[in-house]
Amino acid sequence: MTFQIGTTEPHVVRYEHDRFWGRTTVTVDGQPIVNENKPLAMSVSTTSGLELWVGTVERHHVVIQRERKWLFAGFRPWTYRTFVDGALIDVREG
Repeated sequence: MTFQIGTTEPHVVRYEHDRFWGRTTVTVDGQPIVNENKPLAMSVSTTSGLELWVGTVERHHVVIQRERKWLFAGFRPWTYRTFVDGALIDVREG
């Protein structure tokens, strides 16, 4: 998913998550910010997420939550919720 935040200091945030292998990448304006690899087999929690700050002059708190099903999670859609400065801006399944 890709979204833009900021008005005086706009940024493009791109979030990718491979639900089967557990790889998560986040880029801001094309620059890698997060590059994690947490295999699904290592997690017992059905919810997880990440949070980061974007911007230098106009700072925004970005939280991306992901929720998976308990059984066959790698093969079933996950729910992704994106918050910017505490406000829900997007909910997706994929």
